[in-house]
Amino acid sequence: MRLPLQIAAVSFCTVLAGTLSVAQAASIDGSTATATLYNPNLGTILGGPTSAIVGASTPTFPNGSIVGNTAFEINITSDQIFYNPLANVTYGSGVFNGFVFDFANAPDVVGVTLDGASTFTPTAISFTADSISLNLSGNTVNTSSVAILDIRLQAASVPEPATWAPVVGCVGVLGVMRN
Repeated sequence: MRLPLQIAAVSFCTVLAGTLSVAQAASIDGSTATATLYNPNLGTILGGPTSAIVGASTPTFPNGSIVGNTAFEINITSDQIFYNPLANVTYGSGVFNGFVFDFANAPDVVGVTLDGASTFTPTAISFTADSISLNLSGNTVNTSSVAILDIRLQAASVPEPATWAPVVGCVGVLGVMRN
């Protein structure tokens, strides 16, 4: 009689453990991205701010959605930003001539790097926990150019201690049943 109860308890605990949430890869899909174009410095807004929901449309910011002096489109995915110029141009050489992307309802940004598939190197890339800056000052680009920024995000949080209480309880029951 004791063995069937032990098997039932082990089965129950296994099913319970399987229902606990597991950490998932962090993503900015569904967050709000606000893009602002600055030139010749971060004190002078040239275009925007314009907001969009990441993942709701492709590209996230189509040509004309952020007013600027040249044509471009920007697509933001779950972990990348694609900047595609739609004209041949050399950007002015001010202190900052580019974009700041602010994110709301997103995991913290912990790193940004230029993807190896990029065809030009922006003047500078920087970030804070909730924003990414793309400085194009002095860059020369054409319609086949693309800058791809890889975004590293804070990993999803570990389940709350209260989530583990039922599993600990099952282990306790199994221990008592063993004796």
